[in-house]
Amino acid sequence: MNRFFLLVVALAATAQVFAQNCAVTGTVEDGISGDPLIGAYVQSGAQITATDIDGRFQLTLPKGEVKLTVSYIGYAAKEQTVQLNGDSYALRLKLESSGHGSRGCRC
Repeated sequence: MNRFFLLVVALAATAQVFAQNCAVTGTVEDGISGDPLIGAYVQSGAQITATDIDGRFQLTLPKGEVKLTVSYIGYAAKEQTVQLNGDSYALRLKLESSGHGSRGCRC
């Protein structure tokens, strides 16, 4: 009986820990054309991921207020603070050209 009780408590504690997280998904796109940005970095704290071929990403983050930072070569980095309350959160991020590179290079 004691082992059963410990198992139930352990499972409940595990479920509570997982319930504290939110699956954040989204896309990163060019702010003008809307094209997906492949390999853009999306970071929150120590967690970081890169977008796939369709500009999509996914991070599992703790519920509450979190700051996302998105960066990509040739584009201005973008920071966005979001409030994570549910089990999932989806967003669409558009980056603007930083004005370096082939557009407006002051080499």
